[in-house]
Order: sequence, then structure tokens, then C-alpha cells
Amino acid sequence: MPFTQHDERRVSIRLLQYWNRLRGDRPYPSENDIDPDALVGLWDYCFLVQLRDIHMVADYNYTYFGNELIHGYEHGVLDSANGMMACPDANALHQKFVSVIETRAPMMEQDEYENAAGNKVQFRQSLMPLGDETGIYSIIGAVNWRIIKAKASDAA
Repeated sequence: MPFTQHDERRVSIRLLQYWNRLRGDRPYPSENDIDPDALVGLWDYCFLVQLRDIHMVADYNYTYFGNELIHGYEHGVLDSANGMMACPDANALHQKFVSVIETRAPMMEQDEYENAAGNKVQFRQSLMPLGDETGIYSIIGAVNWRIIKAKASDAA
């Protein structure tokens, strides 16, 4: 059964609501609880990373990286050159992942930056632990953004 939250548009909040529903009275849900088919309209903005990969910053792999995120990074929407913004680079996200693991709690953030094209990009990101009674073994996250085009007079 698809998870729907008709009143909420922000993918970071929708993922948090789904995560809370899955975990019930547990500290966090397991990765096996995640059903991509239930996350229609949300799954393409999500990513999944394993704990073993978080600790191997130099040899870093995402288990899953949504199509909207791939598209955003490929077309320069999300500019990893700006160190403060959400990006798939392990070095940029490593401390945030470690914080989620240490606190065993979701992390939500929002910020903005100027991309290489001179447009302001506002983004929201959420990171949530996944695991079982033995501990956390992965993190699921979601990122969404909005581009505010630079005025022609601003670009000159």
C-alpha cells in the first residue's frame, strides 16, 4: 500500500513521516522495512548508504541514489563545489552521517547557496538511521531543491 501524505509537499518531511510510521515503537526501522513502491513521488529524491560505506570515505558507494538526484547533479543544479550545500560527496556528508549514527536520530536541514550559473538554490535534506536491535547499519535520506533564477541585471 503506497504511503501518501497529501498535505505535505516537502520530501524531507514526507520521508520523516514515513520513517516514523515504519519504526512504530522501535528506535528506528530496518532497511528491509523500506518499500520503494510505497514511496511514489518520493523515492526518486531519496538515497541509501550503508554504514560500511560511511566509514570508507575514500571508497564510498550509495546503495541507492534516486533518479531526481542523479538528474540534479548531472545538470549542475546541485553544485558540490560549494562546501555548505547538500551533495553526494562523502567528505561533505561524512560528519552529518556520523552525527545521525551517534545521536540515533533523524537530522533535518535546509539552506541555500548560489550555483555556478549564478542562480540561488534552496534545498532541504533529511537523514534517518535504519537498523535493528543490534544497531544502525544504514542511513536513508532525501533531498529536494528549488532554483531561483538570477535576474539578468544581477548576472551582469
